[in-house]
Amino acid sequence: EHPHVTMMTTRMSASSKKPSARSKPSSSSASRLRATTSAPPASSAAPPASARGGVPEGTPVVEPRDLPSRPRRNRKSRHLRRAFSETTVRPEHFILPVFVHDGEEDIPINAMPGVSRLSWQNGLVREVEAAMKEGVHQVVIFPKTPDELKTSTAEEAFNPDGLAQRSISLLKEKFGNDIVVYTDVALDPYNSDGHDGIVSDAGVILNDETIHYLQKQAVSQARAGADCVSPSDMMDGRV
Repeated sequence: EHPHVTMMTTRMSASSKKPSARSKPSSSSASRLRATTSAPPASSAAPPASARGGVPEGTPVVEPRDLPSRPRRNRKSRHLRRAFSETTVRPEHFILPVFVHDGEEDIPINAMPGVSRLSWQNGLVREVEAAMKEGVHQVVIFPKTPDELKTSTAEEAFNPDGLAQRSISLLKEKFGNDIVVYTDVALDPYNSDGHDGIVSDAGVILNDETIHYLQKQAVSQARAGADCVSPSDMMDGRV
């Protein structure tokens, strides 16, 4: 044990035992103190049951907290909420995901009720036009690559005449700067193995080789007219 620590502790213990003239309030002061602290301010009390209304079943029964105030003023009316709000969500903030395929008819996606895989030449344009009428002017394209075009190295990802590239060009030709087109930079839609990356015979994902193809894919999408390339391939820290 350190000698300075021992000495300090001894002095503190000794001093704590000495009575202090200031520590003993007068009887009149004690009376005023008791009167002041006997009840909390009215504002600290919890709202009466009538103001709180009914509570959901299972709500715990607890003692009201002794709070100086319950600052609900910033949300008690619509105008106050709008005045103090920091985030607003409007149609122009949304990005519409569109799923396209190379056929001529739209195909419902069973796993996503109400959503269809759109014909890139017809359904895609129709859905984008409908979204723009509602104020949504941003879309992100997800292509359904035909199985016969998938390979273990996913070269279809950067085919300048690929489905994604054709869909991008069509939207930009049709709507120009009135539409903002995002893309999906990842190899899994084009990989016959279903992986985001190229896989070796030993079952190892080839990171550097995959990055090379991701770069080629992003460039091909930009050349097709994409406004933003959005890399979703985050496997092994590649992006």
